[in-house]
Amino acid sequence: MVNINSLQREFLIKLCIFYGEQVSIGNQTKNEGDDGVKIYELKKYWDGLILLVENRNLNKNAYFYFRCTLPQNAFMSRKDSNHQLFDVISSIHRQIIITIARKNASHSFTIGHDFQYNLSSQDFIKTK
Repeated sequence: MVNINSLQREFLIKLCIFYGEQVSIGNQTKNEGDDGVKIYELKKYWDGLILLVENRNLNKNAYFYFRCTLPQNAFMSRKDSNHQLFDVISSIHRQIIITIARKNASHSFTIGHDFQYNLSSQDFIKTK
């Protein structure tokens, strides 16, 4: 029997990889694979944003921080009261960090965001 949630997740991951744009961080382009982390943003064919992180590093986890600013008329699949997310993407894994979509199709919407990541061999997130 096919798991619908798994099928939907795989569809969104493939959509991000094939039609999303790889994100540059600073002056470094992550498509070179220098640290094994690739970040994809899908805006084309989606009325909003999907953010996918792929960790191809063999030995380290990617600790990912995402912050959404200025969300207006936008629905976020995951959020806290401050619109911030922390995630660990294990070695040789990929994960959709967030999907953001327009709430009301007849109104414009605004999405601002920033993110950063670090690589570490630890299996947990240290918080202050």
